[in-house]
Amino acid sequence: MHQIHVVYHSNEPRDQIPRIIQVEPLCVPRPPSVPGLINGQLASIWISTRLQRLDFQWLELLKLFVDGDFQNYHFQLEATLVSMKRVVDDLVMASYCIFKGEEVELSRKIEVDGWGQLFRNGKPTVIGQEIIDEFIGEYDSFPGVLNELVNALKHSYLMAEARNQWNNHFPLVSAITAPRNDYSKEVSVHDHDMAELVLGFNKFVKQVIIKMHPKSVGPVLDLRFHFLGSAS
Repeated sequence: MHQIHVVYHSNEPRDQIPRIIQVEPLCVPRPPSVPGLINGQLASIWISTRLQRLDFQWLELLKLFVDGDFQNYHFQLEATLVSMKRVVDDLVMASYCIFKGEEVELSRKIEVDGWGQLFRNGKPTVIGQEIIDEFIGEYDSFPGVLNELVNALKHSYLMAEARNQWNNHFPLVSAITAPRNDYSKEVSVHDHDMAELVLGFNKFVKQVIIKMHPKSVGPVLDLRFHFLGSAS
């Protein structure tokens, strides 16, 4: 068994506990509406709404960490990571629908429905590379790390072992995962500071929305980011 230790660092400034980035509902770029399938503005509003909910989940996670509530901390951590993943995937789906609007309307098929669908065998597909170039830009390891963490929550047999880990200094995110639960070969051992994942999430969301905004299908308000309880 060969272990790969995965530790994410956002390389973002950090002088206090970060909050989840917020975007006003009518500022979020809109994918096209498809009659009988999806209201584009509703899809964009739910991205904003989920960001608000995520901030609440993150603050609740911090409280459970400070209280040392081991069991509920891990359940809340799962919910927070899944919500983060949903925002990332919603942004990717919205980007695809903007990019392939006419095709989606005719076929009613969304072939790229999340971050993982941009890649095959670890490399971007043709359409994946086009979406990355047009809507995402340069990115660090955050979306891949998040993808692997959420897949571990869903599939890894060793998550029970990973959940036994605790850190008194920062909210720890641990996972042990291997392709198809084959632990005889390569095993990824994740140990992350959740605050670093929040900073990576904020960085990713901000840069994608900035690139999407001029391509919005339908009017949107001027883009403004903020954090609940403060301004930025």
